Amino acid sequence: MTTYLKTIILFSVILFINGGTITAQSEQGNVVIMNFSKFKFPDEVSVPEFDSLTYLYNTNVFEKNEYILNYKVVRHWWGNNTKDFIFIYEVKNWEDVIKASTRNNELFEEYWDTPEARKLFKEAYGKYFTVKHPDEIYREVNYDMGKITPLKESSEK
Repeated sequence: MTTYLKTIILFSVILFINGGTITAQSEQGNVVIMNFSKFKFPDEVSVPEFDSLTYLYNTNVFEKNEYILNYKVVRHWWGNNTKDFIFIYEVKNWEDVIKASTRNNELFEEYWDTPEARKLFKEAYGKYFTVKHPDEIYREVNYDMGKITPLKESSEK
């Protein structure tokens, strides 16, 4: 018997013995969206301006968005790369990812209510970031503790 076949059989036996233990995650958990931006440090860096622009966006968009359960904005604090800036927000499910994004755009256009105002904000805030940034979407892992069979401690063998 090949090693590959033995591995498949062993894995199948483990799944059969454990029943649902390995897949004991609940089907739903909140969705976390993370936007990883990089500072580009323009020649005219103004920490008060940057903080003020971030505050304006957060209070007029994230805080007013009914689909966003909570949010955080974090900066790289310690280490050799201080260019990381991350927006993190949480919604209930995949449908709310789309709704929250749409609502963010609506709230942005409500607060910055003219094309000129939006352009000024985007130029002022955008000068602090590089153009490229990944957006990542994660699912919160929830466990149904009633369905989990605890592993025995090695001393109990």
